[in-house]
Amino acid sequence: MKPKYHITVLANLFVIQATFNIFKSRRLFLTNIVFLTICFQSYSFAITPSEQRAIEQQDIQAKQIIQNERQNLIRQKEADEIEKISKTSYRLVDGSSKKNKIDNKSCQIIKNIQFQGNKKISNFTLNRKFLKPLRKSKLAINRSDFSDDFSFKKARNNDLCLTKNDLLMLHEQIQNYYIDNGYVVARVYFDGLEISKGSIKIIIEEGKLEKIEIKDNSKLNNIFSWRRSLQKFFAFPSIWQDDVINLRDVEQGIDQINRLSSQSAKIGLEPAHKAGYSNVVVNNQIDHFGMFSLVVDNSGQKNTGKIKRKASFNYDNLIGINDNIYVNYSESNGVPLFGSSKSFNKMIGATDLSHRRFSKAFYGAMSIPFGYSTLGASYSSSKYLVTSEGLVSPTRSSGDSQIKTYYFDHVLWRGKKHKISLKAELEQNSTKSYIEQTFIPVNSRETAKANFYLNNTFYISGGTLYFQPKYSKGLSAFGALKDKKGLSPDKARAQFETFGFYAQSNINFPLYLGGSGCSSGA
Repeated sequence: MKPKYHITVLANLFVIQATFNIFKSRRLFLTNIVFLTICFQSYSFAITPSEQRAIEQQDIQAKQIIQNERQNLIRQKEADEIEKISKTSYRLVDGSSKKNKIDNKSCQIIKNIQFQGNKKISNFTLNRKFLKPLRKSKLAINRSDFSDDFSFKKARNNDLCLTKNDLLMLHEQIQNYYIDNGYVVARVYFDGLEISKGSIKIIIEEGKLEKIEIKDNSKLNNIFSWRRSLQKFFAFPSIWQDDVINLRDVEQGIDQINRLSSQSAKIGLEPAHKAGYSNVVVNNQIDHFGMFSLVVDNSGQKNTGKIKRKASFNYDNLIGINDNIYVNYSESNGVPLFGSSKSFNKMIGATDLSHRRFSKAFYGAMSIPFGYSTLGASYSSSKYLVTSEGLVSPTRSSGDSQIKTYYFDHVLWRGKKHKISLKAELEQNSTKSYIEQTFIPVNSRETAKANFYLNNTFYISGGTLYFQPKYSKGLSAFGALKDKKGLSPDKARAQFETFGFYAQSNINFPLYLGGSGCSSGA
């Protein structure tokens, strides 16, 4: 008998969502959002001798849908964190200086220039970047700049003839170089006591830390003051008293705080009691610690139920170390929110769809940052039941899966507008499949794989760009299935290698509607 094909046009028409902000407000915010998404899907029900193969394929598709939903959940959470961090401003010091318009043509013979007090940037680097170009431009200049031949010849023997304007420009260049490298409280000045002897000392105070202080509006932190100490230590573990202040290190700690949806931290620098020292002050506005969300929509699949119910819980800084806990649960059991599915009931010969088809998924994740590194783990489980039209009676296929992941993320480099991090992840996957409660080994397996991500984040004007190359390798360890020798190329493998690439942009731009402006993301 020829297969029968049914083509269905589906329209997602509604999403009802309720969000609770915990420990901040007792109000219930109810938002009705209407989406209109037209998608075309085709379902084929083939009444042929290969029915079992079709059911197994349907089983694979059901698992893939659940896996895609899990991946989308993870992607959305990562995108929210990137967007949250990108809104932080770090413009503490304006590195640009106005050009000095001093016009002083008389020059002073300088035999020796020494750097003093610099530890973070070496003498070799400073000489190469500033003194070497200066020697090329100021060595052996015009005879008219000197009062006699002796002074002119002496200047040509590797001595420099510098004007006041030259010294001011040298000061500005060194100062800006320190600022560009994150040493925003560094100060550069000249010791000209021996300038008459042809010697100048360039003294650099690189700027040291006296203390870091976190200020916030949390009543909980006022009661348990040790929470602020923990939060400070886990955000800034590499910054200690008497260390030279580098803005990149401070920015990294602020990013670890601001990745939490409840936190909005900003940096402040204040002069300390000691000369050459500064205090880093973190002003953190805490909106809420936890958020609970309920969603009902029609984003589910027809074979497991279009109406989907979701509940999610997010809690920030539970133990005071910038940690995050996230839990999400979703289910659909074929029972419509409004009306009934008579056509589907008739097709599978069922009256109670909650016992004939369903999908349930749970996802939980937690993460703990420590300076430039982040540790995290997640666990997800899912179950489903699908009822298909059979030759004699409806056929039920079901399955369950569990996924455990553990990851370590470390920032390799960060600059003013670019950050690179490497993420290593171990993923263990266990799936089981059944047809009419009979175990199906071909679709059931234990697998493990290692994932490596090179995350590139660019902070551009009005938004962010995110690029993520990925490498995955199937493992034979951790109780994973091992491929048999001589496995044909068309068979799925447990030991494999894949490469991938993911990109995302979030750019805000103004929209003018009816004379008023608003911003939108793309």
